[in-house]
Amino acid sequence: MALWHLSGSPSLRDIVVVNPNGTRFSDDGKMLRGAWGQRIFGGSPDDLLERAIAVLDNDVSSFRAVIPIYRAADLGVESRDIPCLTTLQFVVRGDGLHLIASLRALNPYWIWSYDHFFLSVLSELVAVRLNIQLASITYFTASLHVSIDDRSRIAEALSNNIMDAVPMPAMDTRAADPHELLLLRKRYLQWTVEANKDSKAQMSSEGLDSWWSGYVAAFNDARKARSEGRDPAASAWLTI
Repeated sequence: MALWHLSGSPSLRDIVVVNPNGTRFSDDGKMLRGAWGQRIFGGSPDDLLERAIAVLDNDVSSFRAVIPIYRAADLGVESRDIPCLTTLQFVVRGDGLHLIASLRALNPYWIWSYDHFFLSVLSELVAVRLNIQLASITYFTASLHVSIDDRSRIAEALSNNIMDAVPMPAMDTRAADPHELLLLRKRYLQWTVEANKDSKAQMSSEGLDSWWSGYVAAFNDARKARSEGRDPAASAWLTI
């Protein structure tokens, strides 16, 4: 999921190879209107992440590094995909960079792990670009809810610790470079074309920095393990 967000693509084709449930949220069977990646990155000159970084680079004490995800055009619209995330605000304080994520609603069982992983990568990228430490990620949500139908799954998840925490290496300067992100997006979108034809296709890391190369390797390994049923914890690949 994080790779899809980072790609900036709103295309259903580019998400179903990672998460087939994406089809449930498309209005036309082709696009996802609320795709975060498109709203955050958008392409020059509408790359809001770059604009937020520029705000803090110009004035580290600024409160104006806010990325709007929920837009005026979303209000009152009938759609299967209205973003739950409303805004992202990056703030620098004495101990480093803080990300404040505001959401209109959040399902912690099905959604939060995807959201948190993506936002942790995004905030680390911003911190590296600003040459400061990542201090915290804070969430505000109007509703934190789960489905009654998921009660047994949640109870099982809470009683079984089947996943070991594996710390990620710190992101380096090259990995946070805008040109590196452009290449990552290119490699991901190339892979989705191949994966829609061949489910065993693996994403290439050719030309990528060592940090992203390791990230892609973990993605490929976990995806393969899950498809072969070798590792019950490999469903975590969806967050990558």
